[in-house]
Amino acid sequence: IYPNMRKSIFLSFILVFLSSSLYAAEYEMNPEQSSIQASIRYTVLGRYKAQFKEYDSAFYFDQEDIGNSFVEMVFHTALIDSGLARFDRIVRSERLLDAAQYPEITFRSHKIEKRDDDYWVRGELDLHGVKRELKFTFQLEEQNDGTIYAAGTWRINRKDFDIRWHPVFDVGGILVGNTITIDWEILAEEAW
Repeated sequence: IYPNMRKSIFLSFILVFLSSSLYAAEYEMNPEQSSIQASIRYTVLGRYKAQFKEYDSAFYFDQEDIGNSFVEMVFHTALIDSGLARFDRIVRSERLLDAAQYPEITFRSHKIEKRDDDYWVRGELDLHGVKRELKFTFQLEEQNDGTIYAAGTWRINRKDFDIRWHPVFDVGGILVGNTITIDWEILAEEAW
């Protein structure tokens, strides 16, 4: 066998192996039917509730072996919107998210597994220049039309990510709560 033919056979074998054992369908998020909302207790309002108006996600789902699946989400901090412009400016400012210095919040999964009816994800959340492991459950429904629906909730302590709204008065989470809740639901369509 000639050297070029050996390379061709080897490459064909690798491609067949990868397509049969590591196949993961790629899905594209439908932004009109997806939402990511954040909320935190804020004494002045009761609760500050806002949506990320722009975000990106990549989702690869392998039905045969969920361990091959992968999710990545990127939120753009400058585009968080509650409908209350004054409070949104405070949240985007250096006092909290500091959107100028930290324009993105990123989550990348390391492991996805199925337990009973739920899926468990472990990955890394990069928020405000701090990277921490994040574990959470989410629900996943496969539709007959090639779409999937995924939904979950994250609860994180803002102080774990060095988000402090005031150097003196930010003690004990009295005026601004410590727990940020992020509720997300994504409808994604299989990419062709």
